Amino acid sequence: MHDGTLQNFGRIARQYLNEPIPEKWIGPNGPVAWPPRSPDLNPKDFYLSGHVKIEIYSTSVTIFDELSESIVAAFDIIRNQPVQLELVRESMMRRLNGYAAANGQHFEHLM
Repeated sequence: MHDGTLQNFGRIARQYLNEPIPEKWIGPNGPVAWPPRSPDLNPKDFYLSGHVKIEIYSTSVTIFDELSESIVAAFDIIRNQPVQLELVRESMMRRLNGYAAANGQHFEHLM
């Protein structure tokens, strides 16, 4: 899925996507339409981003190098703790079940 930002939506990006997955990618003006305001099932959006922010900002970050190191450390924690990956999987399953129960309609308000 491509969210409509110019870099995801331009001719070069569309040509790039058409090489490995011709006529199968999802995006604005793409071969497969992405419905507006569709339920988001991307684990990065509904779990990982929030968890990484918690890890990064658990300590004060004042310069770019500290921020960069904090980001790498946050992902190392996730990678080295199988329980974190299990939480991602469980969260994804809850969302998929909610999506199925709502017949593909919005379900976030039910979670």
